[in-house]
Amino acid sequence: MIDVRRPLANAGTTARDNFLTWLNKGLETYGQNRLYSNTMQRQLNKFVNNRLLYTVSMLAVLLMLISGCASVDKKVDASGTVVKKEAVAPDLDPQTLYYLLAGELAGHQGDMNTALKYYLPAAENNDDPRIAARAARIAIYSKQNKTALLAAQRWVALAPDDKEAIKVLIVALLRNNQPETASIWMQDLIERLRENGKSTNKQAFAMVAKLLQTEAETADAVLVFKALTKHYQQSPQVYLWLSRYAMQANQYDEALKAVSRVIELEPENAKAYVLKGRLLALSGKKEDALAAMLIAVNKQPDDFVLRKQYAGMLIRQGQLASAKAQFEILFKASPDDRETIISLGILLLEQKQVDRAVSIFKRLLSNPKTANEALYYLARVDEVKKDYEEAIERYKQVERGRLYFDAQLRIANIYAHLGKSEKAISLLQELALREDNPDKKAKVYLMHGRLLQNMGDNKAAMAVYKSALDELPTNVELIYAHALTAESLDMIDSAVASFKRVLEHDPQNIQALNALGYTLADRTDRFQEALDYILRAFKLNSKDAAIQDSLGWVHFRLGNLKEALRWLEKAFNVNHDPEIAAHLGEVLWSMGRPDDARKVWQGVAPEQQKHRILIETIKRLEQ
Repeated sequence: MIDVRRPLANAGTTARDNFLTWLNKGLETYGQNRLYSNTMQRQLNKFVNNRLLYTVSMLAVLLMLISGCASVDKKVDASGTVVKKEAVAPDLDPQTLYYLLAGELAGHQGDMNTALKYYLPAAENNDDPRIAARAARIAIYSKQNKTALLAAQRWVALAPDDKEAIKVLIVALLRNNQPETASIWMQDLIERLRENGKSTNKQAFAMVAKLLQTEAETADAVLVFKALTKHYQQSPQVYLWLSRYAMQANQYDEALKAVSRVIELEPENAKAYVLKGRLLALSGKKEDALAAMLIAVNKQPDDFVLRKQYAGMLIRQGQLASAKAQFEILFKASPDDRETIISLGILLLEQKQVDRAVSIFKRLLSNPKTANEALYYLARVDEVKKDYEEAIERYKQVERGRLYFDAQLRIANIYAHLGKSEKAISLLQELALREDNPDKKAKVYLMHGRLLQNMGDNKAAMAVYKSALDELPTNVELIYAHALTAESLDMIDSAVASFKRVLEHDPQNIQALNALGYTLADRTDRFQEALDYILRAFKLNSKDAAIQDSLGWVHFRLGNLKEALRWLEKAFNVNHDPEIAAHLGEVLWSMGRPDDARKVWQGVAPEQQKHRILIETIKRLEQ
């Protein structure tokens, strides 16, 4: 067997330096996920299919490099003359060279474990930082985190001023769940970047944030930036990044505290007020959120993106008149902006300003790129005006694209509204056959099923949902619709099973939790199980009148009349729904208060007096 160590041991020191430079060239020149440079790869490609020939050739190329011409470093002196200087070579013993060769061959064959078994001892036994760098990068690339940390620590020990080494060490620390230690090295790196004048505070912290984004868990990123605030208490950037990461980690109090510090340090920082507004909205403090956003808008009145964000928040909070006022400002400044035209037009429709909405939407007709949208929204105007035939004609002109699918659904909806159910069903069936997108297909099936239910044909609707679920078995909305339809057909076991399937996919689904609990309370004797589900829904939304109604009804079924009365009165005060009225009236009747029960029933709106459950309850109790 050929001992490859002997000729390597006798090679010149400069040539050995060439060899080490070549080892790192692939990573340094072509990125961290390559082990060889493209030049060397081209020389070796023709041998890849013959392993023996490839191995011998690989060694021959390496030996050629080692015994070849010495390389030189080029420098320019004060006069501008290029000065050639012989490269300084490391002291490589035969064992180290053998490790490097073995490691490279293993790495090229994709065996990173073996590569590191050779590279790590080579790095530990030699003071050339390039070997440690190579070992660290291979370990980082192959996600061998413990080995990466050892190699990175060795690299930094050998090259303490190398910023790249410090970065790799930080990555290794983060991957080994040591965010506190990583933050210390982060601070060291930031100071080095600032000292040489290459980075401002803002740039340095942005670099830290980018590193954390790719390498750290969100909670660890919060810990790192929190540690950095102790050393950079007057830097708004570090608090801003802390706030952003804390928000991502759902640590809203921490995030609000940090962004408030940004505002203290930079009162004119509009971005800080925007972030504060988002955090307040997430914390349920809607009015405070709007106030923060308004401050941001006033500080940057010409920032139209910011004003759109504010208008969007107003819409989400139901303040449509105020949102319209903001879009009026935007429209005045940019009357041809597509998003502004559509948003303002829709808000005008909401306020029944039909003629102005038409004039706004017609602005889209002049541009071929937005003509399709003009037709769609003008058809929406026709619907508001109850000019259904004109609406259908406009919707039919909407060409295939972003709005085509919605236009077809709206045509089907108009057909159903006009009593042309067969046309509606035929269109939906055609649309389901043409559509490939699973979410859109589910919408078609749901609309088809609801149309049949509105026609009073629950059995046909059940058939549609069953068929749809054969095709889309994990669609939560279809499973939920199947459950409700099964309950209406007295298929209680099937309904309960479907509600539970929804919860398997979405354990926090409030509607499913409440519906399952109510069904068990109303249609079975599994009252305690029903209460458990309803309480889970209640914890997620305690102010929902439907959940309060379910909670009251299950207590009634359990015989807790006072508790039932308390929750049903709360629910009825929020919503004079006929079903809530039926339940509250029955509880009052059971408590010997028939007159109070009748007052509750009479308090239901006239158009809802014929609700099935209300009529059945009154008829049953009045007999």
